[in-house]
Amino acid sequence: MCCGVRRGVLHPGMMDEIQVAVIGAGPAGSTAAEVAAGNAKVVLIDKKSEIGSPVQCGGFLPEPFELERLMPRARLPETLIEIPERCILHRTRLQRIYSPSGKGKEFPVAGRGLDRRVFDRYLAGRAARDRFSCHGKSGPGAGPMPGI
Repeated sequence: MCCGVRRGVLHPGMMDEIQVAVIGAGPAGSTAAEVAAGNAKVVLIDKKSEIGSPVQCGGFLPEPFELERLMPRARLPETLIEIPERCILHRTRLQRIYSPSGKGKEFPVAGRGLDRRVFDRYLAGRAARDRFSCHGKSGPGAGPMPGI
């Protein structure tokens, strides 16, 4: 059972309803909120006022078969497998990593370069579909989470 989506600040009456609080509306937090919302009353809290902004990283994500090869016993969440094309900027077959000294290493790995702003909003929207509460920016000036 989940709390309904409320676009605003947490109010004292909600504290008795919440069973799980997830801090951070990035990919891990939104996925955790979606999974937890199946069995508990969940609130997702993020310090940013807009999901996915500013972008936090480059957004490289290995293809599902690569993840399964790297972590054969892991149960991958659907959010790492089924990613809408609108979230994918490009696909790659090669990864290059450079050290601060400028030395590079490359290795084959199939992956997707994601638009993190679009992907983060997509994930929060999936979780919101499961009817959890989503709140941005704690404290004074706290308000709704645009983009979901």
